Amino acid sequence: STITFGGGEPTILQEFEELINLLLDYDVYNIRIHSDGIKFSPGIERGLSLGKITLITSVDSSSPKIYEKIKQVPCHDKVWENLKKYADAKNGLIRTKYVLIPGINDSLSEIKNWLQKTYDVGVRNIAFDIEDNWFKARRNNIPQYIYVIFDFVNDCYRQYKIESCELYERAYNLKV
Repeated sequence: STITFGGGEPTILQEFEELINLLLDYDVYNIRIHSDGIKFSPGIERGLSLGKITLITSVDSSSPKIYEKIKQVPCHDKVWENLKKYADAKNGLIRTKYVLIPGINDSLSEIKNWLQKTYDVGVRNIAFDIEDNWFKARRNNIPQYIYVIFDFVNDCYRQYKIESCELYERAYNLKV
């Protein structure tokens, strides 16, 4: 079975740690957690060390200024520190996720810095997507530079010693 936590930040739920530890104690594998990474979770760290958790953290930037513009909280450094702690747990799969938001985080330098920062904290997997509402409004008229960005990520992530790139559906559709 696969259990997925999503929808914001599951670690703030009062019962999260107890629930994760219960699942781990019952030897449940394939626990997928979408987290914004602001709150460190010993349960996630434990699950990663056991190789039972996949953690996806959508950081969407490499700089504090852009992070705060997107997330509306000044937690950029804290998130990257937590990702480093999780990466030190080894075994589990961790992905930093970048949701491209045209006009906000769409520079190649920001994306290159995100790839480098991902490597620097010890994470070796990424996920890439494009903001849903923007994509839906323009799906038949995507500017060429967006394709260039997606091609860049898809073609060069290995140069940053990143092992895998998961393209979410919207991003995958831009690739074809």
